[in-house]
Amino acid sequence: MIRKLSDKNKGGIIIREHSKSHWEKKYGVLLLTIVLVIMALGTFGLTKSEYERGKADDLTKAKIVAKTTALTASQELNRAQTMTAELRLITAQSNGKINNFKAIAKQLVARQKYAVSLQLLPQKGDSERFFYPENSHRVAKTMRAKSGQLARRYAVKHDETVIQGPVDLSDGSRGFILYQPIFLKQQGRKVLWGYAACEVKISEILKITTASLKIAHVDYKLTKNLAPGSQERAVVLASKKQPENPQSYSFEVNQGGSHWRFDLAPTGGWTYKRKTRRFLAYALLVDLLLLILTMVAIRRLGILFDLRRAARYDALTQIYNRRGFEEAMEKEQRRRPKQPFALAILDVDDFKFFNDYYGHQTGDAVLKQLAQSLKEAAGESGLVCRSGGDEFLLALLGQTAPEAERVFKKIVDAPHELDHNGHHIVYSLSLGYADYPDQGESLKTLISHADEALYDVKLNGKKGMQCYSGQGKQILRSQLAFNLHDVVAHMPTALLIIQPEKDGRILFANQQTLDLLGYKNLWNFYDTINKHVSHVVAPEDLERVRAWQKDFVKEENLGQVRQLRYHVITKGGARVLVMASVSLVKNSHYGLLIYQTMTTIG
Repeated sequence: MIRKLSDKNKGGIIIREHSKSHWEKKYGVLLLTIVLVIMALGTFGLTKSEYERGKADDLTKAKIVAKTTALTASQELNRAQTMTAELRLITAQSNGKINNFKAIAKQLVARQKYAVSLQLLPQKGDSERFFYPENSHRVAKTMRAKSGQLARRYAVKHDETVIQGPVDLSDGSRGFILYQPIFLKQQGRKVLWGYAACEVKISEILKITTASLKIAHVDYKLTKNLAPGSQERAVVLASKKQPENPQSYSFEVNQGGSHWRFDLAPTGGWTYKRKTRRFLAYALLVDLLLLILTMVAIRRLGILFDLRRAARYDALTQIYNRRGFEEAMEKEQRRRPKQPFALAILDVDDFKFFNDYYGHQTGDAVLKQLAQSLKEAAGESGLVCRSGGDEFLLALLGQTAPEAERVFKKIVDAPHELDHNGHHIVYSLSLGYADYPDQGESLKTLISHADEALYDVKLNGKKGMQCYSGQGKQILRSQLAFNLHDVVAHMPTALLIIQPEKDGRILFANQQTLDLLGYKNLWNFYDTINKHVSHVVAPEDLERVRAWQKDFVKEENLGQVRQLRYHVITKGGARVLVMASVSLVKNSHYGLLIYQTMTTIG
């Protein structure tokens, strides 16, 4: 983006790449911050809502799987309970007299693949145990373990079937031992006869449960306490892969005292996290697009604001330009047509010097400092404008010229100093002003009258102020139409300006001097003589000229003209006798200076 940013204090235009506008700096960051906060809060809220909804869906599905698993496992374990219940019934009907146990057990075991063995455990001791098949006696050690004792004790106390395990069974597989207490009636009361026990394989008894978990596509681990009252737990079923970040569900089956815990997670992880990440990615993409659109909109608004501001404000000093000032004044006059005001025009004395000697950056710094000083002096009731170059307009609203004179005098008399790029700059102001409505009823007329008063100040030596009187000598303004270049370029004699306090440094030489000494241009002249007057004087006259110049400066007879005859050396080495007319002046910027004209003799 290309834009006008400054006019280098000359009314010219500097073109450079676009930087942040005043509007963008003041409001753009705030607006962008608000948009970012709204987008962040919106994205956070929507993402959180999506996260919670997805998590609720996943947990609901997991809970359904857990409930289904608990129900299926309970139903499957109930099948094994029918075997112990049948043994219990047979024992109770025979009043504990078992004659054909092996035949009955063989028939029951043959009907169910999950059954490993059936046993009757009389309370009288192991010597009267009944078991089928023959090798099932190997499980006796497991039955005598603490978990077996806890299981049988709970079964008697609550008169219900209890599960011990998972444990190692008599055939080497993993499974459960189900105990069901058998009570006989003796003399009108219940007496514990013993227990009906059944070994069942987990792989067979929970076959449907295992299959349903595979279909559910979950990673899981199903654990159980070894017996009622036991703190020790063991794994009943588990997937090949351990569940990541599992959800845990506890449940009980119909067989009393068994506490089951089901840890599960979807295979591949919880979908709500992936869905939330995907949703967040889409949301951030939308946010990015909105952010880009917002930045473009802010930039466009900034450009529009800058265009409107640039039409009314000076880019360098950030005060009104001529157009903005005139519009503001017209607005004030429409609002308060009878309100008096004083209008001043002022400029920096010898401003071209600051640009030429110190550079345009220093000149810009002077203008910016002066603009700020004028704004402070004008206060709330004043309008300040840079009308071009180093010229400023100042209107003090509600004040007549006599009332405004105090402010104008304060502006002119104030010390105007500036330190910039290692230089201490001192400058002065010239100011002319006129009064509304006594000295003009239109802004154009007042500006013209204030301008005439300003030039009266210039003609009287600058650094001052003047109210329009109508007595200005318009004809004398022709003196200001000639600049230094015009005057010096057409002088019929050679001119040197020397700074004696800098060891005779030559500050200026006109074209007649260059012609006299045989140089083509100023650069060629300075490169050769190194800017010192001693390099122009012939060696035989050098000491005499130096001594004379030293005495002349020491006397400080400012304005007096003295003459001195000596030889100068041309570029080609020739000696030329000249008569030098010398005058000593004091300059506010350079201090003491020697102005010297030279005419050839003979």
